[in-house]
Amino acid sequence: MIVTDADGHSGRTGLAGFTTMLLTGRINFQGPAMPASAPAVVSITSECWRCRRDIDLFTALINVPEHTIFAPRGVLSARDLTKIPQLMALYRSAIPKLLKAVPSLTTVRTPPPGKEAGGARAHCPWCDAPISLVKLPDDVFDSHRWGRCWTLSGDPWIPGPTAAR
Repeated sequence: MIVTDADGHSGRTGLAGFTTMLLTGRINFQGPAMPASAPAVVSITSECWRCRRDIDLFTALINVPEHTIFAPRGVLSARDLTKIPQLMALYRSAIPKLLKAVPSLTTVRTPPPGKEAGGARAHCPWCDAPISLVKLPDDVFDSHRWGRCWTLSGDPWIPGPTAAR
């Protein structure tokens, strides 16, 4: 491996040397800049299975820092949101603003005990019915299928070139 350490020296090293340098903070990673946008909520239009009202089903959080293990390309599935406490706390604090701007938006909650393997569930804003996020088609997380987007402050947002793709 060819690496550049924090002192600006570059050269080859083996896996053991690289690991030591990495764990001691002597490696600087270089790559594309992170998206300038803050995390945003993505939803698709759906219908509640219980009350049959129209809902905006929260499917993903986008513009998540890409180093987050569950967020390839900066897209975090709503079902994985509870696995990252910092993002869940950020989302929870944004819920009042989001619901004021989008009353039909489902909210995501931690799964009940014994159901953690299925991930978080969305809940209907009208009747509070739990909605599984496990069976969403994979292509719902592709940018061409994003329905509507909002910033965590509740403002409508249209993904641009800086959005996670």
